[in-house]
Amino acid sequence: MENQTPLEKFVNTKEGWDDKHIQLAQLYELKLIHKKLERNRSNTSTLVWWLIAFPLITMLLILGFGLGSFT
Repeated sequence: MENQTPLEKFVNTKEGWDDKHIQLAQLYELKLIHKKLERNRSNTSTLVWWLIAFPLITMLLILGFGLGSFT
């Protein structure tokens, strides 16, 4: 059982299951992957706002209303 490929592990684990149960297991795994990807997308969006958008907006406001008035 050492050094099995993911397909071999899947076949050995699900041996004896009918098609319905295998499809349900695959659907569950797809939902887990989708949930992780959605969390990753959300975290990326938050990082973009905090690291790019907010500093850019702040710089534009400072240059437009603050330091820009002295030049």
